[in-house]
Parts: sequence; structure tokens; C-alpha cells
Amino acid sequence: MKPRIKNKKEKEYDSLQVEKAKDRLIKEAISFENMFSECEGDVYYSMYRDFSNSVMYYEREKEIAGMPKVSENWDWSEGVVGEYRYRGI
Repeated sequence: MKPRIKNKKEKEYDSLQVEKAKDRLIKEAISFENMFSECEGDVYYSMYRDFSNSVMYYEREKEIAGMPKVSENWDWSEGVVGEYRYRGI
């Protein structure tokens, strides 16, 4: 399958995924901050890991949303998203 430009529905799906990732990041940031202030600096590693994972998830979703093309296979270097990402929409 030759890469094609994302359609409107795929772009909307990407935007929705970025929003979900942002909401998750905000929730984890608030939780992390609350735990940090309660522990007076002795934050549990699992809290840090959850926060770090949320940051990476958000950054990845933003990167995918910025990829302009869709094809059968992913090609990060060329900005091509795998079509299976959108099969459920």
C-alpha cells in the first residue's frame, strides 16, 4: 500500500488521543505533586514511573498526530502511521 495523506477522521482520532494523553499526564502530575509534598521529598519510585510513563505516552501521541501519512506499515522516519491504528474508528 502506497502511503496516503491522513483523512479528517484519522486526524480527529489523533487529536482525541492527544487529549486523552494530556488528561492522563495532568492526572499523574497532580498525583505526583501530592505524593511529593506529603512525603517531604521521599517519593516512591512507582509514582515517579507512572508520571514518567504518562510523559512519554503524551509525547508519543503528539508525535503520531504530527505524522501526515498513513500506510499498511509504520515508517517513523518518513512520518507514516500504520493503518491498523485507525481500524477501530
